[in-house]
Amino acid sequence: MNKKTIMAVALCGMLAAMAVVYAAFQTTLTVTGTTTQSGSFGLVIFAEAGSVTGTAGLTGGKAPTATCQPIETAASSSTTATMAAKLYQPGDTVTCSYKVKNVGTLKAKANGNYSCSPTSLASPFSSSVTWKKSALAAGATSASGEVTMTITYLSSITSQPSTTSASITCNFPYTQDI
Repeated sequence: MNKKTIMAVALCGMLAAMAVVYAAFQTTLTVTGTTTQSGSFGLVIFAEAGSVTGTAGLTGGKAPTATCQPIETAASSSTTATMAAKLYQPGDTVTCSYKVKNVGTLKAKANGNYSCSPTSLASPFSSSVTWKKSALAAGATSASGEVTMTITYLSSITSQPSTTSASITCNFPYTQDI
C-alpha cells in the first residue's frame, strides 16, 4: 500500500471516530411532567377527659386539682397545652396527660423539641414547686405521641405560702412529614 492510501484510510477512520464522539455529546434526555399534592396539614395537642391525676401530699389531706387545656373537641386546632394546678400541702402532685393527633390529610410530625415554661408561679411559691415534662419523640404522628406535664409541691417545704397555684404552658412545633 502506498502512503496516499494509508493516509486516506487514516483520515476516514478519524472522521468516523469524530462522528461517533459528536453523536455521543449530542444525546439529550428531556423529561416533562407535573406533580400536584393537595390536602390539609395539622397536628393538634389535646387532653382527654379524665386525663388528670392528683395525689395528696399528706394522708387525709385535701386532694390537689388541675385543669388541662385544650380538651379535645371537634374544632381542636391547638398546638399549645396549658396545665393549671391548685396544690394544698407539701408533697401534692398533679399530672396531666396529653395526646398528639394528626387531623390533616397530609402527613405531619412533631419535631420533638417542644418547649414548656411556667406561666403562673408567683413568688414565694415559685421556690416551693417543681415541674417537669415527658419527652415527645421526634416524628410522632397520627395519635402516636403522648406527653405528660407534672407539677409537684416540694415535700421539704415547712411554711405555707399565701398562693399555692401554678401553671405551665407548652408549645408543640410540627412540620410536614415528606
